[in-house]
Amino acid sequence: MDAIDIGILRIMGLRPYGQLPQNMNVFKPSYIAKKMGLEPKTVKARIKRLEETGFISFYQVYPNFKHLEVNGSAYLFNVKDPEQKSKTIKRIEMVSELLEAHDFLGKELCIDLGYHTSYDLDKKIRLLCEFTGDARPTCFYHRHMPAVNRKLSFLDWRILKALRYNALQQSSNVAAQLKISLKTVKRRVERMSKEGSFFIVPALDPSKATGLVLFELLVYTNQDADNSSIRQILEATKDHYVYHYIPASSALGNFDLVLFVDSIGKIEELRQKVNKISGVAKTNTLIFQGWHDFTGWIDSAIGQKISSLSKNGKTGS
Repeated sequence: MDAIDIGILRIMGLRPYGQLPQNMNVFKPSYIAKKMGLEPKTVKARIKRLEETGFISFYQVYPNFKHLEVNGSAYLFNVKDPEQKSKTIKRIEMVSELLEAHDFLGKELCIDLGYHTSYDLDKKIRLLCEFTGDARPTCFYHRHMPAVNRKLSFLDWRILKALRYNALQQSSNVAAQLKISLKTVKRRVERMSKEGSFFIVPALDPSKATGLVLFELLVYTNQDADNSSIRQILEATKDHYVYHYIPASSALGNFDLVLFVDSIGKIEELRQKVNKISGVAKTNTLIFQGWHDFTGWIDSAIGQKISSLSKNGKTGS
């Protein structure tokens, strides 16, 4: 992988949430090419290679969690016994509505989970504290999603189910599978897209990119930081940058980035580079050694929505 591949992934987006509806053009080679100043055929070839090598396993749909009455947040735990971290990750699987576990080198483990109420969240956090041995985890980030003003229909949910693990398939395939018209599929997908009712992201397998290292750069700013500081940080990391966010707790930085590099040495080089920028007080790094997905429960949640609407006779528009 190189800067072009990373740029393509950055435009596609890797996180299935956001404040605004997703721009579906981000998966069109012509759109990506225009954004990057490349030829469409170059982008097509790059995407094809990423798919053929297995780095992009497939493209999947995530419903807006507000349609599932679910909130999402992530917490950073310091595992009491890092040598037992793999066993800890196995234990946390019993917690319902987990989303992801980001296993960092060392004792840190970021656990991303879904919950319905503050009571539900507190109960799950207590259980995770017991499993990890950390009684005081730090909130890392929240999964913000667009407001929803319309409940999804029986057919909407069936379409999302059909797209779940093959999100970029031809609409004609979905129409044939569900035995509905192509026009209906296109109309409903377009409406849900504009409403922000779902997000599409590529499912990645970093192990298929030899020598690739994924890490988070936690940037702690001081009173001298301004918009120019942020621009300089993004410029300094542009060939490695995937996405950035503002963490929920300043204990984990004021401006954090997720970056790809080809060596551990490059991590320190980038960290030192960002440290020299005006307005940056210090930086810290969290290096990924594993990324565990626990979102299979979403399939059941979609199935329950379909079943409930069917039982209640709400199978119309």
